[in-house]
Amino acid sequence: MESARCKAFLESIDCGSFKAAADKLGYTPSGVSQLVSALEKELELTLLFRTKKGVVPTEEGRQLLPVVRSFLKREQDLYVLASEMRGLTVGSITIAAYPSIATT
Repeated sequence: MESARCKAFLESIDCGSFKAAADKLGYTPSGVSQLVSALEKELELTLLFRTKKGVVPTEEGRQLLPVVRSFLKREQDLYVLASEMRGLTVGSITIAAYPSIATT
């Protein structure tokens, strides 16, 4: 199972449309649609109802949603652990500055 397909499926549901998901993922809407269609074909299930206003998960899509979220989280955990094993520190950092300093 390709994680890009799962990410496209997840973002489509979270954003409510292929266009919004494409903007967030850096793909074209047709690219996101093709990824989701490939996932549906692989699983032999219809995961999303496609409407003029966007996409809505089918019952099967709703049931798979927590598993897909878990799959993508575990994939991220794998990369974090591998990075830490190579001696890299992984995480996020917040940098704050006054607007007057940040502009110069």
